[in-house]
Amino acid sequence: LEPTNRLGFLKKDHIRQQVGQALAALNHTDIPLDIPVRRLGAGQQQLVEIAKALVTDARLIVFDEPTSSLSSKDAEQLFSTITRLKEKGLGIIYISHFLEEIKAISDCYTILRDGRTVETGQTAATDLSSLITGMTGRPVETLYPRIPHDIGPPVLKLHGLTGRRLPANVDLELRRGEIMGLFGLVGAGRTELLRALYGLDPIKTGRVTIGTLQDPAPMPNDRIRQGLGMLSEDRHHEGLAQDQSIEDNMMYGRMAPFTRYGLLDRREIKKRVNNWVKKLHILV
Repeated sequence: LEPTNRLGFLKKDHIRQQVGQALAALNHTDIPLDIPVRRLGAGQQQLVEIAKALVTDARLIVFDEPTSSLSSKDAEQLFSTITRLKEKGLGIIYISHFLEEIKAISDCYTILRDGRTVETGQTAATDLSSLITGMTGRPVETLYPRIPHDIGPPVLKLHGLTGRRLPANVDLELRRGEIMGLFGLVGAGRTELLRALYGLDPIKTGRVTIGTLQDPAPMPNDRIRQGLGMLSEDRHHEGLAQDQSIEDNMMYGRMAPFTRYGLLDRREIKKRVNNWVKKLHILV
């Protein structure tokens, strides 16, 4: 059905019929057609995206990291939807770095590395270790080697850390030489905890100790001086200045050592950046 009539006016009844049929095909007639999308949860918003593709008679749908912001329940709902779409004869390209998801829902796979195809095959005939080896070019056991080392004194202590809403009364301790994993479902407060720690969001109550220093109302500049760095999950809006060079992005957080009489020492900056580009194997 065309969305407009001969005079160029929208055929709203026909549009509602098409959208209703698309949502019915996804078994989600419960989503009101008139509700603003911003009021829907992440899982329902994704269903709207899928329905939009169905309305355009898509025969191939690409899912790019679709579960990155979904709860476990919404992710399971998504997998059920993808299975129904496959049964209806649609082709699905599912892009993800969660290999368990690839194993669970795909029939075949292709691995890309540095923009090139390095492996393809039937999903049922491979395992997670083989997929990881194909992605990285190294055996699994060499990816995260256990190197004997001594655990040092505490470098970070949180006691009763509480934000405006989240986090709520968090205690933890990290020692020099440790890697701490922070787990939780979407909405559990992981991001809010780190934002409060770094001074991006206000701390309502609680105590943060970095080494031997305590600062009741820190700003990000204070945290940088105290030796903290933060890699935001929202790299496009918070982590990187997209229009600026790699050199500028790498030095924005620490320019004082390269400034003399108010002027930047560009030669020393370039030298330092090139050194880190080599160490981190950044493709430029």
